Amino acid sequence: MGRDHLVKLKDIQIEDEDDHYSETTIEDVLAVLGETRVRRAYVSITPAQLRALRATPVTLVAAPGAGKALVFHYAKIQLDYGTIAHNAPTNAGDDIGIRYTGGAGQLVATQEATGLVSSGTDAYRILRAGSAAVNSAQDVIPVANAPLVAHNVGAAEYAGTGDSPLKFAVFYSIVTLDESA
Repeated sequence: MGRDHLVKLKDIQIEDEDDHYSETTIEDVLAVLGETRVRRAYVSITPAQLRALRATPVTLVAAPGAGKALVFHYAKIQLDYGTIAHNAPTNAGDDIGIRYTGGAGQLVATQEATGLVSSGTDAYRILRAGSAAVNSAQDVIPVANAPLVAHNVGAAEYAGTGDSPLKFAVFYSIVTLDESA
């Protein structure tokens, strides 16, 4: 492999709205990359946290700060099977959701939990933005300075003595909401 893919910082120019160019600093490049890059967060939900997920959502990604919002792209969910399966409620409302803020926050994605949390072996799911009960990815409105949380969106907590953690790899971006500020 050659060095053809490298770009020298001195070769980059930034154009403003009046067609004026300026020399680029590393801070300028990092500011642009920070807005566009997809980030990843890893969170493991313990069996005890999973059994209380309806009442106590678990933060997957911390709030990004004033004037910014998180944009959820997708998550890889893994049940890392231990020795005892969890008992998932059998009603239709036992989904695992990803929301902004907390248990009453805007839902951005859901995943059917039956067959995932109650699996007797390792199990995997890919949860996309706008999946399942959420109409589409276009319907997700970013919430300013709000975390992304995992939540049991069903009517009851998961029961039993299951000992398997639920691991999340969350892929997201951070955006500035008011570019004129």
